[in-house]
Amino acid sequence: MELTQPYLDYQAKVNRELELRGNLLVKLIETTDESFVPQRKYPSDAGFDCRARIKESIVIEPGKRACIPLGFGINIPMHHTGDLRPRSGLTKKNGVMAAYGTIDTGYTGEVQANIFNFGDEPFYIEPGDRIAQLVVSPLAKPNKGFLSTIIDAFRTLFKGKANHVATMKLVDELVELERKNSGFGSTGVA
Repeated sequence: MELTQPYLDYQAKVNRELELRGNLLVKLIETTDESFVPQRKYPSDAGFDCRARIKESIVIEPGKRACIPLGFGINIPMHHTGDLRPRSGLTKKNGVMAAYGTIDTGYTGEVQANIFNFGDEPFYIEPGDRIAQLVVSPLAKPNKGFLSTIIDAFRTLFKGKANHVATMKLVDELVELERKNSGFGSTGVA
């Protein structure tokens, strides 16, 4: 697959920001409340907690699901993926979990979480509740071994600083590609 110039320009800008400052670019969507910028509770956490951007409580009945907006978009660097994952405490205590979801490099729309209630009781989500976590990690590059990919990713992310952890940087606009906000089945289901 040949990469287009806009794609290469996009990646250069996103990767430059990540490499120079160790920041992932994030934009608030439909809110100005900075608490919706994904955050780590502890510096050693792998995942960034994501909050429900809803105006009022939502009830998810047992065996049902709801798609919940999270209030942000993000630029994922080339050769990385954004993985939306369940929060373990929510699953353990309530039988409720976010479905695993992939945020591709070109997706810049609002990130949303599909929340499933596998429990026996109705589950209430309140505005601002932490309902999912985002983990950004390297992908294996074509024609490269897995170990080489991991080493390259760490060099890009940390510039040789083993103790540096990438953080979120709030921006006014994300770098957009063709995909923009096409998500949840936009490439087909078969």
